[in-house]
Amino acid sequence: MIILGSSSPRRRDILNMFNLSFKVVKPNVDEEKIKNMFEINCEKDCEKLVKSLSVAKLNAIKEEYPDDIILCADTLVFLNNAPLGKPKDRTDAINMLKKLAGNKHLVITGVSIYKNGEIQTFSTTSIVRFRKYDKTIEKAALKYVENGGSDGKAGSYGIQDYGAIFVEKIEGDFYNVVGLPIEAVYRILS
Repeated sequence: MIILGSSSPRRRDILNMFNLSFKVVKPNVDEEKIKNMFEINCEKDCEKLVKSLSVAKLNAIKEEYPDDIILCADTLVFLNNAPLGKPKDRTDAINMLKKLAGNKHLVITGVSIYKNGEIQTFSTTSIVRFRKYDKTIEKAALKYVENGGSDGKAGSYGIQDYGAIFVEKIEGDFYNVVGLPIEAVYRILS
């Protein structure tokens, strides 16, 4: 059995797309405490942070499921090496979307997989460029945030939904931006 150590509905959707059988368990981890332990100066620091978050999630549930495969992940958006987590409120969401507008940002997912008594941890990075902030994008952003589209999403957007309107270009794994680099995960699980 695969244990998905995540409360992300997008990760559940991705695993369901690939017909993987799994059980969802929400790890109890203080993500802010872990984030505060890191000084981020470069992309390598960003990768270390997301990997640390995924390992913390895995360690929080590993003892309960020693004979199962456990999959944990954490995705963050980084603009100029500054992490943009989930928005605190609607104002925060709009501010994040404005910061991202017209810029490239990194979407990095840290993944930890417990299988056969061993832990494998890696990260995947995708580069996303947002459209410039103009009247059309401003109107779309206000509608998106007001309708709850940014709720619970790192960087305040989901590329798999109406938030795709903000994206001009993506380099790398699309599913990584959604929340789980499934090709890399699938290779390890297979």
